[in-house]
Amino acid sequence: MIIPHLTADEIAAHYPLLIRAMKWAAILSDGEAACTLRDYRDGYQNAGFGCEATVHYGGPLAVIQAAWRARHTVARLHREES
Repeated sequence: MIIPHLTADEIAAHYPLLIRAMKWAAILSDGEAACTLRDYRDGYQNAGFGCEATVHYGGPLAVIQAAWRARHTVARLHREES
């Protein structure tokens, strides 16, 4: 669960694996991924709200769901890079 008082930068530092999966799944930048989590935390789950890349993908909930589905692939790719 995302803690309500975190800023976008703190969210990125607190959830680096989720941010990485979101960046890979929806082709987002660090800031867009963190803002997507912040928007989701604030209750904006619909496709019509968020940064432009998130809106084009289908909204914060769609990005988070895609990241969840891709998490194993992203983890494997990250291990291979290291």
